[in-house]
Amino acid sequence: MSIGLFGFGTVGQGFYQIMAATGKASQIQAIGVKTVDKPRPAGLPFTLDPDVILNDPSISVVVEAISDLGAGYNLVREALRRGKHVVSASKALLARHLPELHELANLNGVSLRYEAAVGGAIPVLDTLSRYLSHEPVTAVRGIVNGTTNYILTRMEREGLEFADALADAQRLGFAELDPSADVDALDAQNKLVLLSYHAFGQYVTLESIPTTGIRSIGRSDILAARAKGCAIKLVAEARLDPNTGQVSARVSPQVITADDPLFAIAYERNAISIETLWSGPHLLSGRGAGALPTGTAVAFDVQHIHSAYPKRSSAYHPEVERAA
Repeated sequence: MSIGLFGFGTVGQGFYQIMAATGKASQIQAIGVKTVDKPRPAGLPFTLDPDVILNDPSISVVVEAISDLGAGYNLVREALRRGKHVVSASKALLARHLPELHELANLNGVSLRYEAAVGGAIPVLDTLSRYLSHEPVTAVRGIVNGTTNYILTRMEREGLEFADALADAQRLGFAELDPSADVDALDAQNKLVLLSYHAFGQYVTLESIPTTGIRSIGRSDILAARAKGCAIKLVAEARLDPNTGQVSARVSPQVITADDPLFAIAYERNAISIETLWSGPHLLSGRGAGALPTGTAVAFDVQHIHSAYPKRSSAYHPEVERAA
């Protein structure tokens, strides 16, 4: 398998490290980057020309891990159009163009995979699309943004105000200099689009998801929740209405009780609960961000590239529930 990698930031470097550690770095034929003025390891096949990857017939897999939404979309679309498999970690890109890109992949007989875009190292999409592909999913609910969970945990356990917890998260690299995507819950909103698609077979648009971030959460809110034995978490959730077959989704801070499976998820960890009709709830938890957690998810997708995510039927079968 020959691979073309676009981007050598956190995700791209994590993916390369894992490929190197497993003796597969030689499969990466070219690494597309935007500029040459950054310090990078010597001897790697960097290129400024995307066509070096797109025009190479020997490269069968393209890994897209860049931050530029428009450029990433163009690269992914062109790679699929040229019959190359694509692995992407760009949740914002995918949330906006998912049906179109899946259709393009199907038309060209290639795979489009993006496990790293939702929960980092947590194999939630593969769980939904493989292990639970036969079973109706009634809800998905989780903590899918490590930055906000880290901030809220520091506020709860150490009595920090929001601004202080955010500054510390930025110092440690958990939050960007501009933390808007995290603290305004846009990152979680993007991920919920992908989760809903795999849980229910329905494309829920970003515009249809009510979204509230954590900027307004103060220490007094944290203390009030703690006095009741509760905690405040930023929760992304989507549920299937059994009567209409429609999906409702939202992202918001929620006061959750101690018996909630998300209660104990602390600091930068992520966790996603999948509620199913027959086997009940499943909880997946792990590291949702960082070079190696996201890199290993990309490597997993590359390894399984010839078995694309199956499309879950969006049809609701009330007779199944009645039988249960």
